[in-house]
Amino acid sequence: MAKDKNCLDAEGGLSRMPDTRLPHLHPLRWLGQRDRGLAALRRATRTAIIMPAMFALGDKVIGNPQLALFAAFGSFAMLLLVDFGGPMAERLQAQAALAVTGGVFVCLATLASQTAWLAAGAMAVAGFGVIFAGVVSSVLAGATTALLLAFILPVSLAAPASAVPSRLAGWGMAGGAALAATALLWPAPARDGPDRSRNVTARMAATAI
Repeated sequence: MAKDKNCLDAEGGLSRMPDTRLPHLHPLRWLGQRDRGLAALRRATRTAIIMPAMFALGDKVIGNPQLALFAAFGSFAMLLLVDFGGPMAERLQAQAALAVTGGVFVCLATLASQTAWLAAGAMAVAGFGVIFAGVVSSVLAGATTALLLAFILPVSLAAPASAVPSRLAGWGMAGGAALAATALLWPAPARDGPDRSRNVTARMAATAI
C-alpha cells in the first residue's frame, strides 16, 4: 500500500503527496505472478541443460554433425516449444507421440529436400495439415510449432537420402532425452490440460443453466 508523505506547499503550509516508491517484492514471487506455476522457467531450465548436452554428445563424442544438429534442435522443439498438461503418464504419452510424429516428418522432409519445387510443395502440405490438425485437437495445437520445426529444419537443409539415418538418430536421441527430462528434471505438478479444462468449464456452464 502506497503511503503519503508531508511536504511544504508554495504558501508554506503542509500538503500530502503520494509515495510513488514501488513496494518490495521477492524476485521468485514476482516471477510466479507472471509465470503461472513457473512453467516457462521449467521448460527453459530443461532446455538450457539438455540442448547443449545433446549437441556436445553428437558433435564431440559421436562425431556426426547431422546427428548433433537434429539432436540439439529436437531437444529445443520438444522441451521448450511444448507444454502438455494432465497427469505425468498422459504428458509422457504426448511427448512420445510428438517424438514419433516428428521422426516421420524428418524422414519425409529430408527426402523432399533434394528438389526445390518438391520441398516447397511438401512444406505447404505439411504446414496446412499441422495447422488444421491443431483446430481439431488442443493437444495438437500445443505441439504445432514443434511439429512445424521438425519439418522445416530438414526440408530447408538439402541432403541425400543417405542422411536420413543420422538425422533420425539425432531426433530420436532428443526424444528420449525429452522424455527423461520431463519425468525427472524438475517435473511439473499434475494439472488440467486445455481439453480437460474446457470440458470442466462446459460442465459448469451446463450446471448453471
